[in-house]
Amino acid sequence: LVRLPGFGHGFVPDERHARHLAKPCVRTDGSVDILCTQSAFKLLPEQDELFARVLQGVPNARLHLLPHPNPKVREHLLERMAPALQKHGVDPARIVVHPLMPFEDWLALAANCAFHLDSLGFSGGMTSFDLCAIGLPAITLPGQIMRSRQTGTMMQAMDLPELVATHPDDYVAKAIALAHDLPRCQALAHLIRERSNRLWNGGDVVEA
Repeated sequence: LVRLPGFGHGFVPDERHARHLAKPCVRTDGSVDILCTQSAFKLLPEQDELFARVLQGVPNARLHLLPHPNPKVREHLLERMAPALQKHGVDPARIVVHPLMPFEDWLALAANCAFHLDSLGFSGGMTSFDLCAIGLPAITLPGQIMRSRQTGTMMQAMDLPELVATHPDDYVAKAIALAHDLPRCQALAHLIRERSNRLWNGGDVVEA
């Protein structure tokens, strides 16, 4: 068994990330954009309820999803989410489901969102590294197994425990509070860009 140093990856940000640094803002129409860019297989049914509760608590928010290249899968996901949205009085039109897009278009979308909502049970890995590289905050809820704790470990490594929820209600509360505090989103974006070098250890991994 060879234990790789740090996070055990070879990821290093490049000029594409530098061109799309996170700039959380309120749109001219007063709306706030929230991102969840995880694949459909990571979006468990229990996530629907949390998404709906966050949108209920932030009436001017839109949630952007990029779950799958197949339009039928995207349609099925929206159909599955409909009961939770209806339960909490959320207009389904506030869920913006995108097809897959070129990498820099994706970074540009992420850069204009207030923050990212991490997936339950199977958190972001390389996706979260990309988002940390541009400075986008992420609300995450670690579970008991390693794959659910990846994004949370990144936030902890950057001394940002306020972004790591301890239970589903805390996840919702943190997301609602952050969506109502764009100056804090902007401050977090700055801190993440400043501290994200703690996550990059590609050269050490190669040497190991």
